[in-house]
Amino acid sequence: MTKSRPSIRGRLLLLLAAAGLLLFGGTFHAHIQGEGPAAAGVPMPWMEYGLMLAGLVLFLGAGLWLAFDYVVRRPLRQVIRLMEAEARGDRSGGGLEKLRYETAEVRHLHNAFDVMREEVHAREQRLRAILDNAAEGIVTIDAGGRVEGFNAAAEALFGRPAEAVVGRHVRHLLTRDAWRQCARVVRDGRWDAHWAGEQADDCLWGRKADGSRFPMSVKLSHMTVDGRGLVTAIVSDVSERRALIARLRHLAERDPLTGLYNRYYFLPELERAVARAHRAGEPMAALIYIDLDNFKYINDTLGHLAGDDVLREAAARLSRRLRKGDLLARLGGDEFAVLLADLPPERLHDTAEGFRRQLADFVFMREGQAMDVACSIGAVALGPDIEDKEELLARADLACHAAKQEGRNRVHVYSRHDRRRASRMSADMGWARRIRRALAEDRMVLAVQPITCLGTGRTGMCEVLVRMRDEEGDLVMPGGFLPLAARFGLITEIDRRVISGVLRWLAAAGPGRAPLVYSINLSAESVADTAMLDFIRTELERWPVDPTLLVFEISETAAMTHLEATAAFVTGVRRLGCGTALDDFGAGHCAFAHFRDLPFDFIKIDGGIVRDLSSDRLQRAFVRAITDIAHAAGRKTIAECVETHAALEALREAGVDMVQGFCLARPGLLAPDGGQPRQQA
Repeated sequence: MTKSRPSIRGRLLLLLAAAGLLLFGGTFHAHIQGEGPAAAGVPMPWMEYGLMLAGLVLFLGAGLWLAFDYVVRRPLRQVIRLMEAEARGDRSGGGLEKLRYETAEVRHLHNAFDVMREEVHAREQRLRAILDNAAEGIVTIDAGGRVEGFNAAAEALFGRPAEAVVGRHVRHLLTRDAWRQCARVVRDGRWDAHWAGEQADDCLWGRKADGSRFPMSVKLSHMTVDGRGLVTAIVSDVSERRALIARLRHLAERDPLTGLYNRYYFLPELERAVARAHRAGEPMAALIYIDLDNFKYINDTLGHLAGDDVLREAAARLSRRLRKGDLLARLGGDEFAVLLADLPPERLHDTAEGFRRQLADFVFMREGQAMDVACSIGAVALGPDIEDKEELLARADLACHAAKQEGRNRVHVYSRHDRRRASRMSADMGWARRIRRALAEDRMVLAVQPITCLGTGRTGMCEVLVRMRDEEGDLVMPGGFLPLAARFGLITEIDRRVISGVLRWLAAAGPGRAPLVYSINLSAESVADTAMLDFIRTELERWPVDPTLLVFEISETAAMTHLEATAAFVTGVRRLGCGTALDDFGAGHCAFAHFRDLPFDFIKIDGGIVRDLSSDRLQRAFVRAITDIAHAAGRKTIAECVETHAALEALREAGVDMVQGFCLARPGLLAPDGGQPRQQA
């Protein structure tokens, strides 16, 4: 490090000190040599004393000032100069010079400055490391819109090095529309603005170095540094998040088989259409309800996969008939619905007829067989006389049933002549309200029917049944309300109440009760509901009950209608430790093809087969075949609806494992306090 040269002030002080020394020394030397007036014995004049004193003062003053300047002021100036350089971010001046003369205080000042500078550098390095390792891009912008900071994540995000961005205007990083949005927000002083980027109307688009665009999440914040206003933008690429949200929305709103909108999406749209009709005061929209005529026959004859192909092709054909603004959805099974926008009532029949013709010539070919599909359509004009979407659906369903009764493959438009049929539908809707009220008031009651082992004669299982208490306290049997609950979307809630009620009762009964297994029926809607498995898991965690005490029954029809969902549900329930049973086996005669794919623990033989068992040799042979196949697969069989001792003996001869029915025991209501069943139901 080069030594600093003396300043002009230092040189002047040196000259003054030298002059004072010469003045004092010269005067004193003249006095000693006798060259002055005092040499002749005359006292030294006051002038010589004055000159000597002036020279001494000048020398001492200049010397002391020089010493103060070198020992105190020079180190302070050096520290001040370096502190100013640190404040400017200029480190080209190096460090502190090594001085020959230093006081202890100055050395402490030097040491303190070195420590402070090292801490500042360390903090700056930590801050830089944090910024460079942040997952989001961080861009700092001045009041003029120029970039002052650009971390490593921002470099990767925009594909530009910091050197190419810092100092340039931020609009080079954004599309034109995105810059306008940001500029408007900053101009209005909304420093806490945030664009999540997940919706089309809430998205800013960034621009990479190669010109490509990408959706961004941007959060702005304002700060003041050295009196200057700066804006910090935290930026991230939300391309993957937007794709995931779009995929989840598609899964939630679309039918996975046909790609059409599902019931979950369609019903709110229907409710909005009813509200618009009330405001308009006249029917300018309509609903058509489509039911495939021969789908069940194709599904039962050719199998589930063939039925899926029929549904996909039917959906494609119906979609080709849609106008702009129309909405087509698959409501479930082989039922479709179309919400027709801006359609006068006089054109409703012709429009529905166009949809019917789309499927009238649909011939399904499989394994050398040709089968006509066709459809029956019920149509309803959406007017202000319709109170809600439930009534609209009821009218469309009623009109569709009328089309089937008139010979199928035809269109029936709902009219005032159908009100007699609507009275029954209205009664059904009244029942739906009663069921909702019963659920709200916790008037669902549980009953159990014993299942007896034929080999030992002991009761090892019970089937859980549900009853509903009406407003007068009387019991309503399942056939009186469960079909309507399924029709109006309430069956899943009833299934959940039954599961919670059984677990609550088992927890109240405690470990001292008889070690019975309780079999719970689940509807097709519950099996297809992806949230049901999580609900069962949560309830098992809530109540201290052994999961092996539960068996979940799924009917053959539900299993075949939702084969993939059933397989997933059965696998998930078995992982929880619960058992499974295939109910009503033999009713459709189509589950044999998927016997290996559905790992049920129990096979429950349909009651319709068991009732005629004593008088029908073919039925006995069929039951024996079911039993042999089930035993070969390691599963047990249960025969339900056993009402006579003759049927009981026939089941014993066929090798059936367990039986249930009125011949053995009637259902009994569960006591809410965990006690044993007492009152028959």
